[in-house]
Amino acid sequence: MTPYTESLFQLFSQALHDGDLDVRSNAAYAAGVLVYHSDADLSAHYLGLLGALRPLFDPPELNEDTLQARDNASGAVARLILKNAAALPLDQVAPVLLASLPIATDFVENVRRSSLTRRC
Repeated sequence: MTPYTESLFQLFSQALHDGDLDVRSNAAYAAGVLVYHSDADLSAHYLGLLGALRPLFDPPELNEDTLQARDNASGAVARLILKNAAALPLDQVAPVLLASLPIATDFVENVRRSSLTRRC
């Protein structure tokens, strides 16, 4: 995946600003997995990525779709922390992440997909 990291990251970054919540939710998940599994250092993009993910943590209403998007954003932030915690303002990120826990919908998705990704 590393040779395609930059183009995939640009695609996912654009999708994080899409008008459709499902697209933003999937982009959040994909961006986190990309950052975590790529050998490319994307830490310079962390603050921009956090800014794009932030609206998913404070939806205007709570329903299954917004909870799924928040869960995917939480997984993405957790992967950023695992990859390079020093590149994040943890004093600001950790409270938002912890407030979004526990995962509300399809909580096995991140575990299941992460284990599948490792096998690829």
